[in-house]
Amino acid sequence: MTDHTGPSAGLLLRIAQQDREAFRGLYRTVSAKLYGVALRILGNKAEAELTVQDLFTRIWLHAGRFNPDRERGLDFLICMARDSAIDRRRARGPVPADGSGHETAFMAHEADLRHPEGLSRVEPRCAQAITAAYLGGLTHAEIAAACGKQEAEVRPLLHDAFRQIAAVGEPKALPGLVVPDDDCSEDGMLAAEFVLGSLSLEERRMVQRRLANLHDTAFAAHVALWRARLAPLNAAYAAVSAPDLLTMIEARIFGTPVAVQQSNLKRMAVAMFGGVAAIAVVAALTAIAVRDTTPPPELYAATLEAGGNQLIFAAAWDPGSRKFEVLRTGGPAPAPGKDYQIWLLRADGAVQPLMMLRGEENVTLISHIPRDAKLGVTLEPTSDGLAAKPSGPMLLTGKVQRL
Repeated sequence: MTDHTGPSAGLLLRIAQQDREAFRGLYRTVSAKLYGVALRILGNKAEAELTVQDLFTRIWLHAGRFNPDRERGLDFLICMARDSAIDRRRARGPVPADGSGHETAFMAHEADLRHPEGLSRVEPRCAQAITAAYLGGLTHAEIAAACGKQEAEVRPLLHDAFRQIAAVGEPKALPGLVVPDDDCSEDGMLAAEFVLGSLSLEERRMVQRRLANLHDTAFAAHVALWRARLAPLNAAYAAVSAPDLLTMIEARIFGTPVAVQQSNLKRMAVAMFGGVAAIAVVAALTAIAVRDTTPPPELYAATLEAGGNQLIFAAAWDPGSRKFEVLRTGGPAPAPGKDYQIWLLRADGAVQPLMMLRGEENVTLISHIPRDAKLGVTLEPTSDGLAAKPSGPMLLTGKVQRL
């Protein structure tokens, strides 16, 4: 391990060997900084907390990808945090700001930020827009507004700026970096935009598929190089004191108290409804139950007939933060090209899409769930957004009721 990578590097290398004490040490060391990254990009405390939980789960699973000869430990972690927050922002669209963005603290840090070499050659207004795009995960439309341009002008403007940055040379402190021969090619510019954070959700997913392809080493080299070039901007992210999420994170990974509560919820539903698949709506997330000493919240559940298909979903809703979380705790995964979608079925017959459940769990924000409403589950074609109307029958339905 090289010295310049800092204390995070050593902890990451130990985590790659499944060292739980190193994992806890890393959380204590960098969680405030990574929470600050998520809060800067999302502007919403609840969303930032969820991002940090997802992020540290990914760190435990993927710490082995860290290469201390190619990037600094903290830069590797900030890169993961930015990717998680930008993906969440793109997937959900604008999330209402909740006043927890700490803009004053961010601006104080930005006043002292270190600019990447070559950015001084760019028109000042556009250089400021590029900096804001990196720190805030801005879209092309938002960059256009920041620098007084038309949206169609943004991509050429960015590519010109990237060429100016590339022209000054490469980071010398990281011997593992590879400089591709076609540094300013179409792939090079795509990698630069991905690292900047300006791509659409569809474009980001395409890039992520390429990065997952172990044979596409040339494109991975482009991305690694641009991460190193833009890494000086990471210093502008402020560390923001975060709630203690470690208990919840370890529960996700290692099956500690929260996992026990989730399995208890599943057993409760089976016991109450004679083995019928059920979905439970809880007025506070299990995470809050773990770390809070307030009285237990009201508990709601809905019985859902599965027609012989042993699907079981557990859901939780916190009216205070509006977080609505759903987990598939039993039954088959959807077929390729399909996803389960959760619906709110109102008493007046209106059907409202709530979330697409990709994988086994997902979280969204919901302001209100009427007591006389039902929840439903359908199987829908995979897409970037929610289906506006069900394309098939409800697999599971049930009235929301207090237990």
